[in-house]
Amino acid sequence: MTTTLTKAEAKKIEDYIWEKLPLLLRENPKVAVTIEGMLAKQFPRRDELTQLLDKMDRRIDLAERRFELQTEEMDRRFEKQTEEMNRRFEQQTEEMNRRFEQQTEEMDRRFEQQTEEMNRRFEQQTEEMNRRFEAIDRRFEQVDERFEAVDRRFEQVDRRFEQVDRRFEQVDERFEQVDERFEEARQERLLMRRDIHKLQAGQDNIIKRLDGQESWMKFNVGDLRNEKGKRAEDMVAAALQYGLKNPDISPDKIRLRQKLVDTEGRVFKKGYETEVDLIAENGLLTVFEVKYTVRPGDVDMFAWKVELLGLQNSDKEVKGILISWGAGEEVRERCEQYGVTLLD
Repeated sequence: MTTTLTKAEAKKIEDYIWEKLPLLLRENPKVAVTIEGMLAKQFPRRDELTQLLDKMDRRIDLAERRFELQTEEMDRRFEKQTEEMNRRFEQQTEEMNRRFEQQTEEMDRRFEQQTEEMNRRFEQQTEEMNRRFEAIDRRFEQVDERFEAVDRRFEQVDRRFEQVDRRFEQVDERFEQVDERFEEARQERLLMRRDIHKLQAGQDNIIKRLDGQESWMKFNVGDLRNEKGKRAEDMVAAALQYGLKNPDISPDKIRLRQKLVDTEGRVFKKGYETEVDLIAENGLLTVFEVKYTVRPGDVDMFAWKVELLGLQNSDKEVKGILISWGAGEEVRERCEQYGVTLLD
């Protein structure tokens, strides 16, 4: 019949064994031999353990030799790859230097050509301006001559008044005739005053055109960049009136340095910010930009600004005017491609 021990009883027996086992091993050597035999089945013997350690030492030595060989092979391959990379880098560096020198020479050549073309056009425009100034001087001389003629006519009128006075003193009965002559003199004065007003209006128009031409010249060479506020708008309006031959362009229609943001990334990257100059009139937005020198890439950037402004103002007509002296044929073709008006 099997008896089941409780945990407490098993614990007492275990404590008893641990208490009596050391004494039993000292007093009875057979017990130690028996226990050693039992343990030998679970753990290797000393000679087996020694053989196992020898095998491990041999394997470690073999692994170290293999690691040294692999390290030497890796070093050799790394040196070879490094030499190859250095050789390729030197070749690429030489190729880049050669291309950079070619591009530099090409840029220098194009810059010299553009400079020569600009100098030639500037000389032509200077000659044309000198001819126009000479013509204006001649017209001023004509105006002076007309003023002198007017003065002479006034002197004649004064002399006529003196004659009329003498006739008043001499002939009272000719009052009616004198009245008629007074009326003629008055009409003549009115005519002379009207002529004078016409001359003054013509002179004001000439001065206004000269101011517009001067503003247009400054506008093209960039002398208006430092102007701000209402003065800048006034000068830009005067320049555009002359350059675009549109007298209806007034300062209140000029919008300088207007912020333009592509919030949706429709043309540029999302959030891209830039500025544009505008003429706003009667549902029409005209974007204008002045470039002293212009390249095809500048035309692309300007056309993209015009496109973005048109997308953001679909209820208005939007067009672009690019103003530049000395634009090349490629720039002209690029402007035609985008529908941009080029003024040079």
